Amino acid sequence: MSLPNCCDVLAWAQVFTDLPVTAIVAFFTWFATSRLTKRSERRKELLSEIDKLCRKVDNIHRLAYQYHTSEKEEKDLASEILVMIKILSEDLSNANLLQRTQVCRLMIGLRRAVTLENFDTCNFSAKQLRDPLIKRIDEACAKLKKSIDESRHT
Repeated sequence: MSLPNCCDVLAWAQVFTDLPVTAIVAFFTWFATSRLTKRSERRKELLSEIDKLCRKVDNIHRLAYQYHTSEKEEKDLASEILVMIKILSEDLSNANLLQRTQVCRLMIGLRRAVTLENFDTCNFSAKQLRDPLIKRIDEACAKLKKSIDESRHT
């Protein structure tokens, strides 16, 4: 069987009608399965990235609690918190889960909640869990996690 001229539509139609129906069905089955598999893999990667980002927020939250409720200022812990916030900010920007302005707003809120008061100061004092500073940290972390988690459904 020779191939027809590229402009001869009727001849091409004849070529396709000569193909066995099973070959056509097999191709479309493979195509559909391949697309669904790739979509599923992308979805799993997205969920994994979201979980990883939420764990990072939880770690920052835990370390901020530890820092602000400790008896004395721990400069190493303060440095670690700052580094973790920077890494989280970069990871959130690279993940493209949220709009850039939303990432900036949420990260500024988290950074302010954790570092604006009682952080790297001469007047460090241990805070109680009922302290407004601790509540602001809770709220900032919860807001960030909620925004990240909502991207799971988009």
